[in-house]
Amino acid sequence: MSSDILSIVYGVHEEDGYLAAVRADRYEGLKKAAVAATATTPASPEEQVRIFHAPSLDFSATEHEIGRSGLQWSMQSSLAGLSRVQPNFSSGGLTQRLDVHPEISYPFSADGWHLRASAGVRDTWYSRSRETQTKLGGVPVELPNGINRADGELELEMRAPVVERTFNSDRVEKRFGHDLKHTIEPEFTYRYVGG
Repeated sequence: MSSDILSIVYGVHEEDGYLAAVRADRYEGLKKAAVAATATTPASPEEQVRIFHAPSLDFSATEHEIGRSGLQWSMQSSLAGLSRVQPNFSSGGLTQRLDVHPEISYPFSADGWHLRASAGVRDTWYSRSRETQTKLGGVPVELPNGINRADGELELEMRAPVVERTFNSDRVEKRFGHDLKHTIEPEFTYRYVGG
């Protein structure tokens, strides 16, 4: 059995393919063990979990052309803080997170074929890290050391021309009341992430 309370406050502004948003949320949950108590096994106590996301600031931009080059850039980024309290673990104040993900792409079309090649990087920094104890039932320990994860991304997306057929026989029209159209839209995506 559990009891959950989630409160969210947010605001969003979009214009010309740019999005700016601010958000804060608070989660509080009271968890009870699903196993019933017996004469030999006492009931597990309730476990309370509280998670608070400090106002996060998000900025993203859809694809915008760079001059008249045909190259397009896009971006996703966020700045946020997180605080968590649960049995056997409590974060020491707010843990900050900064995430930046710029991408550049080049779309190309010819004779019904569509290709889109893109390259991007993602860099995420956390102000604290956590170490899980190796022994069974070990309590996680928060470390004051920041942690950074970064990767590079390459992607190639290819779409072949659409193959379609319209079934317009009298038998099809009698059964369905109209013609039927069947389409096949082949698509291939290769994505490489390293880091």
